[in-house]
Amino acid sequence: MYSLHSMTAYADFSCKGKNADYQVRIRSLNSRFLDLKISLPSELTVLEEEARALVAKAFHRGKVDLQVYRYARDGDKNVRIEVNQDLIQKAHQSLKSIAQKTGLRYESIQDLQASLPLLSLQSETALAQSEKAQVMKAMKACLDLAKQQRAKEGLHHARILESLVKAIEKELGQIERKKAQIAQSGYKRLEARLKKWKLKDIEPERLEQELVLYLDRSDINEELVRLREHLKTFLEVMKKNKSGKKLDFYTQEFLRETNTIGSKAQDAKITKSVVNMKCLIEQIRELVQNIE
Repeated sequence: MYSLHSMTAYADFSCKGKNADYQVRIRSLNSRFLDLKISLPSELTVLEEEARALVAKAFHRGKVDLQVYRYARDGDKNVRIEVNQDLIQKAHQSLKSIAQKTGLRYESIQDLQASLPLLSLQSETALAQSEKAQVMKAMKACLDLAKQQRAKEGLHHARILESLVKAIEKELGQIERKKAQIAQSGYKRLEARLKKWKLKDIEPERLEQELVLYLDRSDINEELVRLREHLKTFLEVMKKNKSGKKLDFYTQEFLRETNTIGSKAQDAKITKSVVNMKCLIEQIRELVQNIE
């Protein structure tokens, strides 16, 4: 069973307090680090530090936006409405002036309300401790929902990653089957070139050493072995570790070994497999960027 969490999630949770209803929303996207933004109503700003600690405990990476909304119900004695008289007068004069200069319509409170908030809600007293605890409980419930969604999407990513790894292994198998044939043809091509150049002064022993050196430089066996080992370890990390950064590291190693195989082999058939593998590795890289 794979153990990966995506960084993409959305969750919504609502609850009822003594005098108000609360709604908690969490949206997260991929990010290299934990980038947290919290938006709380004025009555709940005292909970910001606790909320940050709660999110940091749940998520290690991702751009997380947590919003809490408070909807006061009728009869809420904890809230009063204030009117900003000074701001209204200044805005009224400014809008009248704009209307006179431009000929645009301005004639109602509705027009003024559309240009700026006229009313603000102010808390008479601090919320009861029991209601704060209920809001924190709602935040935790919303985080649990987001974590479940992250885990579900992470499992989906893991299955795709597994299929991509198997596709790379299939291409490796084709390269390995061609490897001996390619080495033999490379030897023959080099031998034909040497004969064409008619290098009579080269000693047979020296010629043999140069041929061995040439073939050793074009040998791709070590790269094939290392790439297979990296692929195996990649799947093990998916099962045991939730680190997207570690998976990203192995993706870079995939590409390094594949590029070396392509540059050493210099064969049209192997080049085709190398191009296919690089396309598969790019798909893996894109998916891994969204793993926590």
